[in-house]
Amino acid sequence: MSLRSNSAGEDEKPNGASRREEDRQQGLFVIVPAYNEELSVGEVVRKIKRKVPNVVVVDDGSTDGTGRVASDAGAIVLTHLINRGQGAALKTGMDFSLARGAEIIVTFDGDGQHDVEDIQALVAPVREEGFDAALGSRFLRDDNRVPPVRKRTLKLGVLFTRIVSRIRVTDTHNGLRAFSRRAALRLRMNEDRMAHASEILDEIARLRLRYREVPTRVLYSPYSLRKGQRSTAALRIVGGFLAWTAFWTGVGVLVLAPVATKWLARLLGVGRGADAVFYVTLVALCYFCFRLQLKTRDLEHQITQLVRRLAIERMSDR
Repeated sequence: MSLRSNSAGEDEKPNGASRREEDRQQGLFVIVPAYNEELSVGEVVRKIKRKVPNVVVVDDGSTDGTGRVASDAGAIVLTHLINRGQGAALKTGMDFSLARGAEIIVTFDGDGQHDVEDIQALVAPVREEGFDAALGSRFLRDDNRVPPVRKRTLKLGVLFTRIVSRIRVTDTHNGLRAFSRRAALRLRMNEDRMAHASEILDEIARLRLRYREVPTRVLYSPYSLRKGQRSTAALRIVGGFLAWTAFWTGVGVLVLAPVATKWLARLLGVGRGADAVFYVTLVALCYFCFRLQLKTRDLEHQITQLVRRLAIERMSDR
């Protein structure tokens, strides 16, 4: 009897531990934003499913069979009726996962450049050490072969982020991240497209979230290089920021220092009194541009909200 009792007791411990691990895994959700990733997303989902049961693919208005392939591979698929960008897709996946009880959320690219073996390494600081976020970094591993042009662009992004966002990281555009439920609920993500990567870092700094960088692999292939974020996209983000900063700085100087319009009128060679006309016209034009920008962003935000809400509601109705 005693031997049987000991044997049963020994069996119960692994079963109990296994049950607890299963519960922990049930609270882990991996979000894969995908746009026209029919050729890669199926294999990506199958690899993740071997490690994590909850895989959410957000088909961001693809024109190929991305959604069908992801579903056949075993993923939960949320579908944007029109393309809204990777940032919007991540937000859709986060909201859905949080509503399903996610305790930890991992973001994972759909083009096959991330390694599923890195998921647990990202999750560990959040689950075991109480960090709010874990950020993947390709530059903390020596075996990543980053193409030279992309490496220089990413390094410029790191410098830009340290100056503007005041957050010290080594990789600013790595899509492999992990967030605690608390952090995911607090993140405000308004950037629909690739600028969301910088926005997430801004939010981590603003909210003073505890974060750690984790060495991760990036598997560069001809397909992932073709499908991934181009270096020019990062340059456009930085260029756009600098252009708008310069524009509104100039506007501020001209509006707050009317003497500048007198100098501009003299430079253009127009008659007396034109400086006043310039000043009033400039103020009106700047106000119009400012209002137009706000209206445009508000309209885009409303469209994104509608697309995201429909994606979640359609899945909930199934």
